[in-house]
Amino acid sequence: HVLKEKGPASSLGDSLGPLVVHKDGTLSRVANWEAMTDEERNRTMRVLCKRNAARLANLKQGGASIDDSGKQAAAVAEPG
Repeated sequence: HVLKEKGPASSLGDSLGPLVVHKDGTLSRVANWEAMTDEERNRTMRVLCKRNAARLANLKQGGASIDDSGKQAAAVAEPG
């Protein structure tokens, strides 16, 4: 697997779908990729490319939380 920071995300096969970078740096795939129409896939890829790039950059800078819109979120301490 190769995850690019710039450009579209790629996968080993169309049926697997693109990689999703989560806020904590873990990776997953879009669960319903095979069931999506081409229009839905294109829209999902546009959103994921921007969000993945923002999350990867954020993780490299020290991991401040990024919300789903790609904007830096305020840090909130969890009880515990």
